[in-house]
Amino acid sequence: MSSTTATLAAPSPSASSVRLPPPDGDVSKGPIILAVTIVSTSLALIAVGLRMFVRTVITRGVGWDDYAILGAAVSKTALFW
Repeated sequence: MSSTTATLAAPSPSASSVRLPPPDGDVSKGPIILAVTIVSTSLALIAVGLRMFVRTVITRGVGWDDYAILGAAVSKTALFW
């Protein structure tokens, strides 16, 4: 009786599926971080603008909390630039 053994090996990845770092070693996430920062800042400023519009035009009652939110949005934007 002969016994055969099968060797299980992991398939070798093809050259197109392997992502190697650039030759100079620079792997920068800067553009992605900048895009996320711009989008989130824009959405926050739109939300604050809509809140101030509703509070001033529709309800005609702007409180201290609205000014605090406006100040936080302005200072966040100033720190971004």
